[in-house]
Amino acid sequence: VSHSGGAVAVAVNIGNAEKNVNADWQTFSGGTDFSVGVDIEPANRRVDANKLSKRFLSEKESEYVAGDGARFLEIWTKKESVSKLTGEGVASIGHFCTFTLNNICIETRRVMLGGKEYIVSVSYYKTLD
Repeated sequence: VSHSGGAVAVAVNIGNAEKNVNADWQTFSGGTDFSVGVDIEPANRRVDANKLSKRFLSEKESEYVAGDGARFLEIWTKKESVSKLTGEGVASIGHFCTFTLNNICIETRRVMLGGKEYIVSVSYYKTLD
């Protein structure tokens, strides 16, 4: 569960059912491990991307962000969803680049809710073929 800017995102892994991802993320399956992580942020949230990038992002990530707040939030939601998936918690976000992601999928989308745009990331363990 995640909430920000008046919106709530809930991710539920339905297990071994056939993978079915539609445009609205109504259902998806990550396989036999039911762990899941989710984060949501308003796309227009004002952040000091340069300052936060220095604190929380790798050099390569900072280059991608290049001071753009929306790009920072895109990476931030990915990191926070993975930290929730792994149980590391938000304290580990600054160390994200040390995570092994070979078996983790992260899906990020922009969605409209109540006339506002949000960035949502969902992470889960890849166990399907």
